[in-house]
Amino acid sequence: MATYPNESPGQRPASNDPDALSTAQLQEQQTSTLMEIKGALGIPVDRAVPMNPADIHRVDDLQDELMATGSPEGRPPSHALRMAEWRWLALGIAVLLAGGLVWAVTQGVDAWWIVLSGLLLICLLGIGAAPVLYAGMLRGGEERNARKTASAVVKGSAVINR
Repeated sequence: MATYPNESPGQRPASNDPDALSTAQLQEQQTSTLMEIKGALGIPVDRAVPMNPADIHRVDDLQDELMATGSPEGRPPSHALRMAEWRWLALGIAVLLAGGLVWAVTQGVDAWWIVLSGLLLICLLGIGAAPVLYAGMLRGGEERNARKTASAVVKGSAVINR
């Protein structure tokens, strides 16, 4: 399909080519293999409608308000703070793993001891973090529900009864 600079969907220049109709067909959204399979089976395919940045910020603010009133844990930290915290956590874990691996290699530890120690560490951390992970999953469910509600309100397909 030919593309033209500064074009928006539906605004392509007319062509005198007899095959212009087949080459000018619009592709509104790319489809994945899963969407094609769903379409072939007759399963409805829900396509996300993109929002502009102002609407996304409205959804974020409304989600925070819904969480403040509906969640037993109250208002979550801001979205920017949560994303920054996850980035710092990932960076910290990567630095600790790299440092531990470098220390083990410089000390001449065998590779299978490094792997065994890593697996043991993962198991112990998993056991210790299980209650926190479970609470986080519950909180994540509350956040997803609040996000769906906020998106529906901003898009105009739902109203909040207060």
